[in-house]
Formats: sequence, structure tokens, C-alpha cells
Amino acid sequence: MRKGRSTAAAEHQSRVISYTIAMLLRIPEVAAIRCGPPENHFRIRFLLTGDFTDDQLAGLADRLRESLLALAEMQQRATVALTVEWQRECDTLAAVEVVRDSATLGVEEIILVAETLREMVGPNLVADGGDPWLVEEETAFQQEAIFELLRELNRGRMQGDLVAIREEGRVYVYSQ
Repeated sequence: MRKGRSTAAAEHQSRVISYTIAMLLRIPEVAAIRCGPPENHFRIRFLLTGDFTDDQLAGLADRLRESLLALAEMQQRATVALTVEWQRECDTLAAVEVVRDSATLGVEEIILVAETLREMVGPNLVADGGDPWLVEEETAFQQEAIFELLRELNRGRMQGDLVAIREEGRVYVYSQ
């Protein structure tokens, strides 16, 4: 018996939500994720605290973009969409957002961005405390779940937006 279209879509959405939660658990520096139509792009948001100048934020965005392009070149992977944007939220809070097409985005890119930001701004990168008991097997499982999220997004176009937000140690996922 074939599953109905709505059942298959619901299962797809459920898998995407589960994998998105795994990504937020695996990479505590990711503040929010948004993906969905019309372009099927993946938006990954990081928060920075501190008194950064506009030039510093622009330089940070440029370095992230260069790092991602270098990784894509090393992996011989084409990038359909790649932008790094920054936005000042208030005097001491800024957001850096990486926008990528889900078709060519890899897990290693997301980890590279988090590690590069951690290296560049240190404690000014907002990160959830994470689970100190997270064992290596669990980390590997979550990394595989991130890979599955990206694969799942490419299997079927999302019908609506998916937004995942980290707040005070909790993960909230909204699906439209």
C-alpha cells in the first residue's frame, strides 16, 4: 500500500526537524537555522557579543567567505549560493549569518564556520554550554544526523519555512 502524499510529507518534515535539532546540539555556536522555499537556501546564524566596529564585522564576514570558498575549492565542490552577512542587533550584539544552498552545503562547512568564528572572536562568540557528557559516539551520531538533514532537504523541496532557535539551553523548532 502506498503512503499518501500528506503522510510522506509529514514524515519528511519530521525527519528534517529531528536532524535540525541534532545540528543545534552538535554545534553549540549555532544560534538559529532557517531553511525553506523559495530558493531552498540554508541560513545559519551566529551571535557575537562585544563592541565590534562595522569594519571588523565586515572583515570577519570576508574571512568566513574566503574560508568557505577555499574549502569548496579543495573539495572540488561547486557552490550555487554563498553569502556571509552581518547585522548589528544593538551596541554590543551582532549577528553573522551564512547563507548557502542546501544542495551543495556540507557538514564540514558548518563546523568550519563555527571553528573559524571561535578562533577569531574567542569568548565573544555566543555558544550554548553544550552537554559536558557528550561522548564521541554521540558526536559522531549527531554529525551523521546533520548529513542526513542536508540529504533530506535535497530529497524533497520544503513546503514551508523551518526555523530552529536556541534559547537558554533549549531548542525550539517552528515549521510553517
